[in-house]
Amino acid sequence: MKKIIKIIPIFVVTFFIILVIFAYCNIFKTKIEVTNVSEYTNPANNYTVLLQAIGDPEWPFGKTKVKITLLDGNKKELESVIYFISDDGARASEKNVNVKWFDNYAEITISGSEQDDDVYKMYYKK
Repeated sequence: MKKIIKIIPIFVVTFFIILVIFAYCNIFKTKIEVTNVSEYTNPANNYTVLLQAIGDPEWPFGKTKVKITLLDGNKKELESVIYFISDDGARASEKNVNVKWFDNYAEITISGSEQDDDVYKMYYKK
């Protein structure tokens, strides 16, 4: 009888730990995990625009959180912006971004099926 009384708390604590680990993994995957979606490099000066998805789209047909970053030729971050793309719950992809390169800035157009196109200008030198 005493063995059973000792085993029950161990079982309950083990179950709770497994539940906490599962919850953390789920939150990390859906809210925190950063995934590289696409990378655009200017052949003239090696500056790069990096598109990253943050977590999964909001359930069931919500926005997708993305980070758009301008990197210099040494991959040092010059500027970044967090943006939400409304694309009917779809994951961020290359079709959501169009990059045009100019002498002193990159023009990034962000599009989604449920929003108007937004244009950001990220300048090379700060």
